[in-house]
Amino acid sequence: MRRSAASAVGPIDQRLIAPLRDLGYNDFCQLIRMFLDEAAGRVARLQAIQQQGETPELAGVSHALKGTSAAFGATRLAALCAEVEEIAIGPASADMAMLVNAVVVEFEHVRTALTEELS
Repeated sequence: MRRSAASAVGPIDQRLIAPLRDLGYNDFCQLIRMFLDEAAGRVARLQAIQQQGETPELAGVSHALKGTSAAFGATRLAALCAEVEEIAIGPASADMAMLVNAVVVEFEHVRTALTEELS
């Protein structure tokens, strides 16, 4: 797996999420809850698609998750989703299961970090 500069940052890049905080606490918390619900569904969908062997469909789901993750400062998660997307549009890869698992693990880190923002 490729590692970008984002790997030096925790699950959430605080500089990137700062503009969302500027919306006010209540709106910020609502956005976090919406993102976590939506992202959890997409992560589960990625796992199901990968297990079914429908690699081309992975590209669309990972693309959507990549965009919302980046908007919340989840740069490592976004980078992993970009890798899934890139591999999914190419020839089948044995690394896909490992990569989707990495997305699942990183999402749990992101979920933990963003849940802490709610308290």
